[in-house]
Amino acid sequence: MYYALVHFPDIDTTHIQLIRKKYDPTADLIPAHITILFPVPDEIGEDALVHHINSVIEHWEQFPIRINGLFKSWDHWLFLTLKDGNAEVIRLHREIYTGILQPYHRTDIKFVPHIGLGLFIREGVKYDYKNPKELEFDEQKYELALNEANQLGLDFRCVLDKLHLITLLNDYSKIEVSREFLMGENY
Repeated sequence: MYYALVHFPDIDTTHIQLIRKKYDPTADLIPAHITILFPVPDEIGEDALVHHINSVIEHWEQFPIRINGLFKSWDHWLFLTLKDGNAEVIRLHREIYTGILQPYHRTDIKFVPHIGLGLFIREGVKYDYKNPKELEFDEQKYELALNEANQLGLDFRCVLDKLHLITLLNDYSKIEVSREFLMGENY
């Protein structure tokens, strides 16, 4: 099992989900989200992880974000990115990856706060969520999704006010919310 930490934006995700259902292999597993902590093994221990997360976010207040912008990642995901609040989410991400989580910080991959809209690799190629690599790009499918996303004019404003600890089975076949953390509150 793995743990991850995400924010579920309080926005109308109807249009986002339309695109995700077509192009994102995780669309039925987890709602639209911004990942703060990518999956780490459960050997860390939930109590230690919860304590660490609380110790980081107790110094944080909620802050506004604007989700607006499209970006293609190095591993061929289409991201809906942050226009406002981006620097804050990057700083929060870096602070989460301190202490017991420092060994899991992938400094070789640039962190881009986002909602994933789709993965665009050639059919039949398997993507490894635990160890992402650049795979063969499906440019035609990507261009279709990009045009669809552009036509929808995706632009949302909300507040990053809480985070959710989620658990993932080893094969990523099931994802569940384990805990909720309110920004600035220590349990």
